[in-house]
Amino acid sequence: QFQAPAAARVLKLWSVSSLWVASELCFGTRTSMRSWCLIIALLEVSSNSIGFQILEPQPDKTALLGPENSLRITVELGSRLRLPDHGYLAIFIDGQQTTLLCPSSTSDPSLCPNQGLPIDGQVSMEVTGLQQGHHMVSAEILNVHMYPILQTRSFFSAMESSELDEELNPQKPAFNMVHLLSLCTTFKFLPFGFTCNVVLFCVQVIFSKDRACQLDQLLSSLQEHVPNWDSQFLKIQVLYDFSDRKFRDGYRAVQRLYPSVFFHQQNNLSSTVTSTYYDMYVEAGGDSTGFKADYLRLMEEDIPYIMHYMDDMVAIGTWGRTEQMVAHRLLTSRPELISVSLRLHPGVTKCYSNGDIVTPAPVFDSEMTWNWGGSPGDWGYPMSLDAHIFRTVEFSAWALSLDFYNPNTLEGNLAVHCSQGQAGCAPKLACYKQGKVINIPANRIQN
Repeated sequence: QFQAPAAARVLKLWSVSSLWVASELCFGTRTSMRSWCLIIALLEVSSNSIGFQILEPQPDKTALLGPENSLRITVELGSRLRLPDHGYLAIFIDGQQTTLLCPSSTSDPSLCPNQGLPIDGQVSMEVTGLQQGHHMVSAEILNVHMYPILQTRSFFSAMESSELDEELNPQKPAFNMVHLLSLCTTFKFLPFGFTCNVVLFCVQVIFSKDRACQLDQLLSSLQEHVPNWDSQFLKIQVLYDFSDRKFRDGYRAVQRLYPSVFFHQQNNLSSTVTSTYYDMYVEAGGDSTGFKADYLRLMEEDIPYIMHYMDDMVAIGTWGRTEQMVAHRLLTSRPELISVSLRLHPGVTKCYSNGDIVTPAPVFDSEMTWNWGGSPGDWGYPMSLDAHIFRTVEFSAWALSLDFYNPNTLEGNLAVHCSQGQAGCAPKLACYKQGKVINIPANRIQN
């Protein structure tokens, strides 16, 4: 009585559609239970065919929590189901039952069926006490023995209304990969041969020379303020150089502290790391031993975004999946946008390189974007390598076409390229309402 429903749950979890798998999973049950197990499996797989589905919260979208962290759940029973004639409806959040309708709501299964009008079509209910983050909601039709005979589930993100950045509307199209991201973050694997690399969002390249302690400070701050910093979703690559053995030993110590970060020594001729962009550069006659080649090794064409840090930066604000979805949505829906800055925010009124000259914030639109051309100071400097997110396809084209031999000349030549009105430099820049990182220009390394 317990083995058959459990086997059917496994079938649905892995989206099984072939009978031989069902037979294998049900083979271990008692002979008298095998037919029952297979019937449950077929009914579960057929839930979509009769229109049994979860309408709210929408799959792979962000849902705003109401008072007492409440969430509205709407289920379409389909054309053939009616409660309680064909069973009872149970709602689960992350595997925990929250609601049971038979047809009236109850927390005691022994009271089913109870008094109430039969239910068909759509049914809505509210659950409370939901935490912010990624969740799975499951709707099940139970028989009189409380065994599941139909099941449908959906993955979604929940966000408290107090956390909503009204200027950056999360209801607009965002990731279509939240389901995969949730599985990768929770289980570190996907079924049927797929790998979690399919959800890689952004390569983060950190430049560092002779500053292992500051690099440690940056990485520890990212660890604190970027909840998924070491997940399969983000890939952190450190390109480092050192002038003597003591500095080298410092980097080795930092590397041991952060095993999920990829460290690449500059001018390491034995490196086997490569990329499409590196191959293109070398095949065109580029110097395979220089800084540009080392940098191009770290750019990956199948990862949509790239951003950079200098090792004297520190993360100070949360940059989690909600904020990452905002950047993704802006960069996919706004082609006139060149990048999204984690460092700039409305409170920035001075530019370090301009001394004490006041550089007031520009006029933002409803999505915190502005025209950077003609703006003062940092507000008119979109090509910064200080935590600006760029589209990989665009940034790789710039990097391949320009000459540079260290991070400063890379940034400088990018700035000159766009300041001359070159094609491909979109006119708008974006930021968040609150800064996510700061730069501490102390102990400067310019070469």
